Amino acid sequence: MGTIPKNLSFLLVFASFLCGPAISGGRYMRLLAPNVGWVVEANRLYWTTDNGIHWVDITPRTTSAPWAEVENVGVFFLDISKGWVMLSQWDQSLRDWRLDIAKTSDGGASWSIAPLSYPDLLPTLQDAMAGPAGICFVDPLHGWIDMAFAGNSKPGKLLATKDGGRTWTWLSAPVIAGDIYFVTTLDGWLNGGPDSSLYVTHDGGESWRDVTLEPPPQVGAATGSTYYLPVFIDAQHGFTAVNYSGIYGTPPKFVIFATEDGGKTWEARRVLAEAGKPSIGSQIPFCITDSVAFVPTGAGGPSAAVVGVPLGGEFKSDLVVSSTGMLEISFADRMHGWLLKADGDLLSTTDGGSTWVVTAPRTQTKMGNGGERHVPADKTEASAAGLPYQRQDGQVRRAGWNRFTDRNGKFEFEYPASYFVCEQIRADEPTSWGPWESCRSMIPICGVPKDGGTVRACVALPNADYKGTNFSGAAFSVSILETGKSERKCLGGDRGPLHSEAINGVKFVVSWDAGAAAGHYMESYIYRDFRDNVCYELDLNIASASIGAFDPGTVKEFDSGEVRERLRQVLDTFRFVK
Repeated sequence: MGTIPKNLSFLLVFASFLCGPAISGGRYMRLLAPNVGWVVEANRLYWTTDNGIHWVDITPRTTSAPWAEVENVGVFFLDISKGWVMLSQWDQSLRDWRLDIAKTSDGGASWSIAPLSYPDLLPTLQDAMAGPAGICFVDPLHGWIDMAFAGNSKPGKLLATKDGGRTWTWLSAPVIAGDIYFVTTLDGWLNGGPDSSLYVTHDGGESWRDVTLEPPPQVGAATGSTYYLPVFIDAQHGFTAVNYSGIYGTPPKFVIFATEDGGKTWEARRVLAEAGKPSIGSQIPFCITDSVAFVPTGAGGPSAAVVGVPLGGEFKSDLVVSSTGMLEISFADRMHGWLLKADGDLLSTTDGGSTWVVTAPRTQTKMGNGGERHVPADKTEASAAGLPYQRQDGQVRRAGWNRFTDRNGKFEFEYPASYFVCEQIRADEPTSWGPWESCRSMIPICGVPKDGGTVRACVALPNADYKGTNFSGAAFSVSILETGKSERKCLGGDRGPLHSEAINGVKFVVSWDAGAAAGHYMESYIYRDFRDNVCYELDLNIASASIGAFDPGTVKEFDSGEVRERLRQVLDTFRFVK
């Protein structure tokens, strides 16, 4: 059995994928049936059977490691009863990371957990293993995992099981990391790689062929293609989608295709205009169920809308597809759906998207570093003008935001529910932080400050928000410095120009720093205050990879100003309590 190398374990990406009658990403949530679904928040798996009125924590528990040292790295549910969760934990005896797989047949009420057992790899491959990119089961016995490996070309290797996950074997599949979907034990699809290519198999994954669809005439010069994973209603009838983009000034198109012969031939069913200029490999969240495509038309401005587009008969519309402000869409039928926004709000609808309400796990759980997370207690109406505020603990705060409170009650701040509360996995490794998908980067975004000290809190932006870019990670952190025993040493230093800035009535000394290593770069905005003989440092850390390290045209530069503004919104909520 192989294990995940600790020197590359930061590359683990949270993976959870649909293998059922709808197209939808499902990395953080999934509506499996009307009123029944799951959501991942702060490394916990929550389950609801009443559309979010009540939530139950069904996270699999291991007995061999403390909870803080275990990460959920993959979730997949075949239906409302049968599901699998992949776990990563530090194995003290091996002095390395290992993968376990948990299985439930009662909707998470109980789990059986066993090590992920697979044939050994060559040492070079084992060292480069990064974690699961896609998971799919077609029945309780037959399943597949596409394991990702380190590399700019997004390489991967496919595992298969025929005994429900007890044992796994490697298959000869395309060497890409991506999403997988099987219609039967023989017929399956693989979608991934740097250009989001599409492949099909008819022998259970032993052999594959590349799939290329003929673009409709309406696409024009937008010939750059980004494929999506197909989904089938039955063995013959299915749908898929392709983004078409071109050079600057070429209008991009979002095309939905249909097949009636098991994917042998495809017909363009809908051609929709698309806002902006998407990069190749960057996908728009959408969902298909009951022959209706639910597509986003934007959620970053004054409105948030998801429109149902019928895939049969005549259809004329001037709607423009836009994923601004949206991460995922999941519908169980034409009426019941969930929407995850980039600001962390999970919305639900029971009328096909005409109206939405905010829903989230209604629990209060202990977080990393001894902090405490408060989540909304009441369901709140969402309106086109924006989300309302909620009052809790005698204070007013934004709906869809959680509050982090220092374990000693010295400070607190708020952050969007979609952000990751990072936890230090091992005390003897100051840069060992998780969850891996957003809390680790080549240059640590939650690491110990340059002047030494202890990180008391770290909250990271979701890396999934910047797919297809050179973004490596970004986090807001709070630290207590070792060298700040005096006010002069705390507020002095040599980190760029100094100025003062007030945050909630407290004057901080502000500076800037930057560093580079092995083709990676990080800039830091540093805020310090000295109180009660303690030096506090608040950091806005933004990490990136050199754009020159990627093949031309495969990724684009992310907007560092927009990332800084998102971190700044968290900073603006910081306040000392005592």
